[in-house]
Amino acid sequence: MLALLLLRLILLSLAIFLGISRSGRHPSARIAALMLAVGAVAEGYPSAGWAAALGHLPAMLAIPVCLTSVSSLLAPMIWLAFCASFTRFRLSQGWDRIVLLVPTILFGLPMVASSIAMIYAPSLMAGPCQEWDYQQWIKFGSHAGQPGNRHGVQ
Repeated sequence: MLALLLLRLILLSLAIFLGISRSGRHPSARIAALMLAVGAVAEGYPSAGWAAALGHLPAMLAIPVCLTSVSSLLAPMIWLAFCASFTRFRLSQGWDRIVLLVPTILFGLPMVASSIAMIYAPSLMAGPCQEWDYQQWIKFGSHAGQPGNRHGVQ
């Protein structure tokens, strides 16, 4: 665990150094710094209760922390921008931004909404499972407790 934290610190330090250095003025260097930063702060599988712990913090702090932990979901858009910065075929200035911004907005807005819901209204994230009887599910299988099941609802 300590090695992972140390690796994250090194990645984030490298991202900050690359972003503010002289070579950071080049667009591909900025995108590479962003990729390193996302890799340093993103959580693949956050620990249990992390959203509940964030719910006790002020929203101005909790929402950015939650968004950084799920930022790895936008990593394909960052890779697309990084790879596009090295191609010979260039889109015009407006079109390359549209190609990157439209998917980012389409995926980013639901991420923000689900992050807020995860912190402040976790019952909205439970979906249809919140009313299921899990003991019946264990006993009868995946369709237990649902209308039309041959075992019926007990």
